[in-house]
Amino acid sequence: MSLSVVMTIIILSHGSDYRTFKHFYNEFIKEYHGKAFPDPVSYNRFVELKASALIPLCSYPELRKGTVTGISFIDSTSVKVSDNRRIHSHKVFKKYAICRISAPRNGNVLKSKR
Repeated sequence: MSLSVVMTIIILSHGSDYRTFKHFYNEFIKEYHGKAFPDPVSYNRFVELKASALIPLCSYPELRKGTVTGISFIDSTSVKVSDNRRIHSHKVFKKYAICRISAPRNGNVLKSKR
């Protein structure tokens, strides 16, 4: 089994709903995706191969990182406030957020100042 296949299976496991990697590998990869991974190794052998994928998995995001241009995008999803009396106790983004009262059905939200 090649290193790229090992890395792909490890990445797929993090996005799955399986609680253990053993069930993910034995049930999902070997049985359900047998055509995509035609010659799977045993679970014990795969655990041994996982160690060889650690360094490439950690270095891959660094290799794919682009040049910093000074422009960054962040998610500006609103933070719902459960109770209006607690609206001033949200101090995590105190310097960066403002309170906007939206339509009554949506409740109050904290939005980014930017």
